[in-house]
Amino acid sequence: MNNYVATINKIQKNIIFNGSGKYEIDGEIFSPIITETAQNCISLDLNNKKYNFSIERIDNEQYGFLIDGQYFIVTVRSKLKESAYQVSSKRSGSENNNLIKSPMPGLLLKINKSVGEEIQAGEPLVILEAMKMENEIQSPITGKIIKIYAEEGTNLEKNSKIILIG
Repeated sequence: MNNYVATINKIQKNIIFNGSGKYEIDGEIFSPIITETAQNCISLDLNNKKYNFSIERIDNEQYGFLIDGQYFIVTVRSKLKESAYQVSSKRSGSENNNLIKSPMPGLLLKINKSVGEEIQAGEPLVILEAMKMENEIQSPITGKIIKIYAEEGTNLEKNSKIILIG
């Protein structure tokens, strides 16, 4: 069995893969049908309900999900790594800074906050136009806008820095 912790918007979910296609999430058992429909595009059939989304690997622990025009960053760590991370974060007294990057190339249409403003997890940060669709990128954490790297009307490359939240 593989034990993991997935974190989105400061909410943690414990996930156990038992190797037989069954997943346990916070004690509830699921048998999803997962199909890759195109590169980085996934179809998920879960309890007779279908979900379609795009996924990208940001780094070794973070994944970006684009679902119905909303972008989410999910951090996935083994249970052991998550425990070590929690201990080291408390020791270092580090602030939970989060750098928001462009999940795809596109035009930055709107920035919803200014430096110094407070933001809540799940609150819209920016609107990014890509492939003729407007995509709302939401804040993964509650915090304060520390720095804005891009300007409205700027064409961004994938992984371009947009906003730093602390």
